[in-house]
Amino acid sequence: MTGSVGKPELRFGFWDLTMPPMPPRSWLFPLVPQAQGSAYAEGLLSYFLRLADEHCLDVKVLVVKVVLPLLAKSYLLTARDKGTFAGSLKLRGPGLNGMQSLTRDWVRTLEELTIRTDLASLTMLPWSGALSPRDLLRKHRAWCPRCYSEWVESGSVVYDPLVWSIVPVRICLHHMEYLQTRCPYEDCRKEVPAFSPHARLGYCSSCLRWLGTRSQCGPLQEHQAKDEFNRDTWVAEVMGELIAVGSTPDSKAYALTKSDFWKSITMFADALANGSVITLAGKIGINVVTMHDLKLKTWLPSLGTLLQIAYSLNTTPLNLLTGNVTCDGSIAADIRSLNGSHTRGSQKKDPRRVFDLAEMEARLREVLSSENELAEPLTVVAKRLGYARNTLMIHFPKLCKAISERHRALHREKRSAEIDLAVQEARIIATRLKEQGIYPSAYRVGKQLSKAGYIRIPEVRSVVLGIRNSP
Repeated sequence: MTGSVGKPELRFGFWDLTMPPMPPRSWLFPLVPQAQGSAYAEGLLSYFLRLADEHCLDVKVLVVKVVLPLLAKSYLLTARDKGTFAGSLKLRGPGLNGMQSLTRDWVRTLEELTIRTDLASLTMLPWSGALSPRDLLRKHRAWCPRCYSEWVESGSVVYDPLVWSIVPVRICLHHMEYLQTRCPYEDCRKEVPAFSPHARLGYCSSCLRWLGTRSQCGPLQEHQAKDEFNRDTWVAEVMGELIAVGSTPDSKAYALTKSDFWKSITMFADALANGSVITLAGKIGINVVTMHDLKLKTWLPSLGTLLQIAYSLNTTPLNLLTGNVTCDGSIAADIRSLNGSHTRGSQKKDPRRVFDLAEMEARLREVLSSENELAEPLTVVAKRLGYARNTLMIHFPKLCKAISERHRALHREKRSAEIDLAVQEARIIATRLKEQGIYPSAYRVGKQLSKAGYIRIPEVRSVVLGIRNSP
C-alpha cells in the first residue's frame, strides 16, 4: 500500500486522452417522416412546415435565414430583395412535393440540414422517370377535418399526407369523405395556400383558425352521384397505392422508365384493338395525338392521362407504370371512362347561343337596382347570367362599371366597419392589460382579440402602441 502512494498510475490506471469519435450534428431537428411506406405517407411540404413549428419559427424566417442561402437560387434571392418573396412562396411552394428541379434542390438542402437520407421519398421524385409533372399538384391545400381532429385527440402528429396534394384525389380513404378545400368558417371561406409565409399545419393562413372542425364533414352529398363517388374513391385508392410504393427509401419506382408504361399499352392494344394503339386510344377516350406522342416516346404520360387509361382498362396506374399487367381480351366489354358514360371523343359541343342585347340590358339594370345587401361582384353576376365577364363588359361597359363600383363601395364600407370594431376591441383589451400591470404587447393583445388576424391591421397596431406608450 505504501509503495503505491507516490505512483498515481498504480492507483488510477492510465487515462486515454484521445478524443472519442463524435457523431455528426444536424442544423435542424431530424424529424421522422410520418407513415412512410403507406398510402398516407407524409409530403415534403408538410415535413418542412413541421420543422418550422418544432423550431418555433415562421415559415418565411426558416426559408430566408436557413434554407435560401443553401439553395443559392438567384430568382428566389431576387424575390426576397424586391419584397415579393411571399408571392414567390405561394407560387413555387407546392412544387416541393413534386418532381421538378426545385424539388431536388429542396430535398438536397433539407437532407443536409437534418442529416437524413430519405426525404426524396416524401415527394413524387421516385416516379420522375415514368410520369410527367404536368397537372400533378394542387396550388391550395386540401384536408380531412376528421383526420386532423382525431390526430389531436389521440395525441398523434398532425401532418398533411402527400396524397392530399395530388390534384385528382378528392376522397379521404380513412373516413370515405370528400376533402375540404376552403376554410369552414362563414366569415372566411377562403382557399388555404399550400405554402405561405405564416403557414401552419391544420390552420387557415387567412383567419388563423383551426381546420379540424367536424361540422363541415359529410360522406356523400345529395347532389353527388353514386358513380361519381365510386370513381373518386377509386382514384384515391390507386394514388394511395402509388404513393405507398414510392415512399419507401429503396422503392422500385426509381428504376422505372417510359418503356415500362409503353410495354403495358402495347399489351392491351394487342388484346383489345388488333395491335393498333390508335384504335385503343379511340376506345378509351384518349386524344389520338396524345397517344401518338406517347408512342414516339417524346412525352411522359400526365397523371390525368394515366388515370383515364388505367380506369378504362380496369387496371391500376401502378400496374401500367411497372408493366405488370395481364390481358387476354376478356375485358373488352368492360372498357369504361373516368369522365362518365361518354368519352371525350363522343362529347358534342353546345350550340351557339343567341345574345339578346335588350334582355341582357334589362337583367343588368335589375341587378343594379336591386337592394341586395351582398352586392355581388361583376364576375359572380356574369356567371349567374351564364355569360363571360368580358362579353358583358364589351356590350354594356357603363352598367358593368356601375355594378363593380357598387360592390367595391360595399366592400369598403364593410371593411371600415370591421376595422372600427377591431380598433375598439383592441383598445379595451390593451387598456385592461395595462391597468393590470401587464405589458400590452401586440402578441398578448392579439391572443385576446376575437380574430387573431386583427392585430395585423395597421390601425389596430397604432392604437395598441399609443396605449402602450401613454403615461
